[in-house]
Amino acid sequence: DAIDISSIDGCTFDENATLEEEQEDMDRFEIWLNKLWIRKDQMMDNYYKTGRLVDSDKVTTMTLKLRSRLEIINVYLIPMILFTALFLAYKLVKGF
Repeated sequence: DAIDISSIDGCTFDENATLEEEQEDMDRFEIWLNKLWIRKDQMMDNYYKTGRLVDSDKVTTMTLKLRSRLEIINVYLIPMILFTALFLAYKLVKGF
């Protein structure tokens, strides 16, 4: 009964469609959308109760690799610049 959203090509306008066919399509879309909203509400309720969107003990792990050793600098560069700027501002203000 539900519409397979992946089968919609974005250009399904039919000039010869009857009002009954259009209404049937709208009804099917409404059913599909309501089911989607219900599923979303269930996921949000679960998130508020457990902190997870889905009820699952499945853990996903992945290996991450740096493209170069210099990439680690990107992690610390902004905090270091901010700390240095605040430190210098503090010294300037305290010096007066």
